[in-house]
Parts: sequence; C-alpha cells; structure tokens
Amino acid sequence: MGLRLQMHEPDAPSHAVRCLKHEGGRSAWLIERPGERRKTLKVWPLTPLLAVKLFSGHAQPQRQARGARLLAGAGLRTAMASGPWRLVRRPGTTVVELELEYLAGCSGLEWLEDGAVGAAERRMVGRLVGEMVAHIASSGLVHRDLKPSNVIIDHDETGPTVALIDTVAVRWTFHRAAAVANMLIHLAYVPQPLLGLVTRSLWMPILYHTLRPLTRRTRREIVRRIRRWRAGRSA
Repeated sequence: MGLRLQMHEPDAPSHAVRCLKHEGGRSAWLIERPGERRKTLKVWPLTPLLAVKLFSGHAQPQRQARGARLLAGAGLRTAMASGPWRLVRRPGTTVVELELEYLAGCSGLEWLEDGAVGAAERRMVGRLVGEMVAHIASSGLVHRDLKPSNVIIDHDETGPTVALIDTVAVRWTFHRAAAVANMLIHLAYVPQPLLGLVTRSLWMPILYHTLRPLTRRTRREIVRRIRRWRAGRSA
C-alpha cells in the first residue's frame, strides 16, 4: 500500500521501496536494505522548534518511540523503534530520522475500502479492535490518535490480526472513561465517503468488547462523553 516510489523524488532515502506518507514536509518510507528485514523510516525536517523539543525530550520522534514502548510493555502489537532517532545531513537540509519495525498488512481505511470483506470478517476485526481498546485502557494508557488509518490489519493462520502504528499520542492516564471515549471517538471519525462502510457488523463488536469489562457507571460516563462530542459536532 502507499504511494509508489518515483525514483526521481529528491528526498527519497537510500534503499527506499516506496513512500508511505508525505505530509507537511514529513514523510514515511518503506525501506529494504540488502540482507535485512523491511523497515519503516520516518523523516522530519529539522526546524528550530523541533530542535528545542528534541532537547527537552518531547519531539515527535521521541514520543513515537516512547509510545511504542508503552504499548509493547502492555502486551500490544505495535511498530517498535529499531534504534534511537538520528540527525542526517542531506544536500541543503538536515532531517531527523527514526527507523521502526515494518508491519505488513493494510490500514483500517484501506481495509474498509475492500469490497471483498464480508460480515464474518468484520465481526472478527471488530472484536479484536474492541479488545485492543479495552486492553489499552485497562493498562492505564490512552492512544489519542487511534483513528482507523493507525490500525494495521493483517491475517495469519488463525484469521485477522490487528496492530498499532503512529504511537506519538500514547500517554499514561488515570481516567479510564475519558480514555475509552477518546479512542472510540477517534475510531468513529472516518472520511465522509467511507461512513457507509462502517456497518453494524463491525461497529457493534467494537463497542461490545470495549465496554464489556467496564462497570455500568463507567459505561454510562463513556456514553455521555460520546454524546457531548456528537452534540458539539452538530452545533
């Protein structure tokens, strides 16, 4: 998946297979060095603001690696950093690079667009996503950017699997209801053309397996928070 690599792209790193994302000067690449496993290479242009954040430990490359460690420590599948971030000089510029494990599969948005996905697989994926959200929250964490494009769906011999990428917004939290509501809201926020593809066979298992471990009081608070969000969007 992703953009096909055009070999004349001036910012393509060495051993790039294709560009996965290019936005606002930032980019993500699938790279494959001879004799090594495929990796994802994330690149940020070095700016004065990013330099200050790197010095303070709050820059995106650092938060990405830290968030992945938190999720992995909780037993969740995610793209781990294969080493520390590094400064790389390129002609006319300096960038910050971070190498991550490459997770095979497709994003949740790409999966939604696949017309061959049946109701049975939607139910299985919905269950897995709901259990994942519940596990994140029960571990005292929140993924504040848990949108469908940051969920990777693949298959093994037992069926569908799910994993997480773009872990910049993973945080510790002491408020489980707020964490669950935040993650469900982000999961529900898909582009308008894809709204019709979020069927009950997918969404209801997500809700059921997310809310099942929680107390009735916590479930009610989550529902209130989601309703307030919906009211704010429609105002």
